[in-house]
Amino acid sequence: MLVQLVSSDGRGVMDRRFVGQWPTGPQPYVPTVMQLTVEVESGGGLARSLLREWFEAGLRILAASLVGNSRSGAYHGHLEGRTSAAMFTTPFEGRTELRQEYSPESWQGFLDALIRLPSFASFEAQKLGPQGVPSFPSIVVSCERVDGDRAWLNLSMVTKPQLQRSGKRWGEALSFLREMADKVNPSYGGISFLDTVFSSPLEAQLHLRSRDTVPISRSRLRGYGWITILPEEVGVRLGGVAGLRASGAFAEVAALENGGFWLRATEDLDNYRAQQAELVRNALAVVLPNAGMVETR
Repeated sequence: MLVQLVSSDGRGVMDRRFVGQWPTGPQPYVPTVMQLTVEVESGGGLARSLLREWFEAGLRILAASLVGNSRSGAYHGHLEGRTSAAMFTTPFEGRTELRQEYSPESWQGFLDALIRLPSFASFEAQKLGPQGVPSFPSIVVSCERVDGDRAWLNLSMVTKPQLQRSGKRWGEALSFLREMADKVNPSYGGISFLDTVFSSPLEAQLHLRSRDTVPISRSRLRGYGWITILPEEVGVRLGGVAGLRASGAFAEVAALENGGFWLRATEDLDNYRAQQAELVRNALAVVLPNAGMVETR
């Protein structure tokens, strides 16, 4: 099926030049989103261990300092500067979402429950401002299960504001994503800069649902960013390591250990600006959805 996307005023097809031009470069108030999409066996041990590892890393790398100051239960004291933290799960699609306030005990129960591969799971932590109003920083670590002919895990971590590139957490997050990508033969992943959770920033701009794009993510790339993870099938179509390097769009091109390709647009995130993003988009254009006709089947 083909879908034509029109501009919001209904006057015609959106100009392709504006597709994928989300924020680049050092903009501290823009969220960082780290994503990974993996095809799994719904009853397999890899899916369970992968899901648990994703959430454990999210807490360890991104949220440990926040939850150390979290409120729990019926806390009625001064809330400013404290953290609101909770876990959310939907065991099966159509079931009511379950919410638990964070505590070390409830966190372990949440991790143990992931063995059943819920339809949705999320851990959210955010600092509270005056009168307990949600403020920054905030962390959201999430997973949705996408079922079709096969099963998929669509994993996401979003931090607001942007991670500090010179900080320890940034290096740990980048290393963790690379280790996971090496392990699991992903169909998509990367690091971008919008609060999109399960859709890629490009999909969000094109109004495409992840539940439609994830099942075809081995044949069509879902998006791109400063870091882009290609599935093996798409990377081979683009010429493999040699072809991707020859495009001149990437500072780093590497084959992942169990299939797929790791692309870094610029050595340093601060140098990833509109011009570099355009080079990446052009290098990947033939496997990306665009603002004209988007193949969804």
